[in-house]
Amino acid sequence: MCEEQAKAVCRLYPETRIASIRMHFTRASINETTSSVKHTGLWSWSSVDSVVRACILGLTSEGWSGAEAFHIAAEEIFFPKELSGGVEVPALDLLEKHWSGKVKYIDESWWRDSPRRSFFDTSKAQSMLGWTHDM
Repeated sequence: MCEEQAKAVCRLYPETRIASIRMHFTRASINETTSSVKHTGLWSWSSVDSVVRACILGLTSEGWSGAEAFHIAAEEIFFPKELSGGVEVPALDLLEKHWSGKVKYIDESWWRDSPRRSFFDTSKAQSMLGWTHDM
């Protein structure tokens, strides 16, 4: 709802620029990320430092206008090895186990080169803001 309101404000005042930052399970570091990262959040997390930088870049970056939404998340999912017998479980395996029959279309090529790649595409934040996630 807030992102739709941001678009309306930018239509009314075209000189206005609004960055909506969609952060995921924010923690100081991966060491503080716990098994409480759940399937409902698609095992995504973001570091506090990365979120802070995204907010600053949302205010200071150049080359874009209007209202934009940016996903801010680590490049890989977080799923503790302790929950899977010491094995790093691929994202698609977790999706199948926890979301089977609930997702209509899955582009498996997204994970071809990185089986634990996040479900959230952060390329827009990378290209428009110059943002990258820090571990």
